[in-house]
Amino acid sequence: MNRWASRKLFKYGCVLCDLNNLKYYNDNYGYEIGDEYIIPAAKILIEVFAKVGTCYRIGGDVFIIVFENFDLENIDEYFNNVEGMQKNIIKNHLL
Repeated sequence: MNRWASRKLFKYGCVLCDLNNLKYYNDNYGYEIGDEYIIPAAKILIEVFAKVGTCYRIGGDVFIIVFENFDLENIDEYFNNVEGMQKNIIKNHLL
């Protein structure tokens, strides 16, 4: 086991998030529709990670979340929250 695998609490860390299909929406439906896709996604990331990190858009459909003193044991819980919120937005948008 390497030394990183045995550590659970890191001083700093980051996660890259790449949204899928933004280029498709921009190319086929225009940037206004692309914005309707990316803005709610950004809001989800900001809301879910607000207590543990800062979310930045670094280009196109790529975001980075920077953590300080973050316990990696909880990372799955945060991404489950992202997925749940995403499903709710899609459900509400399609109804």
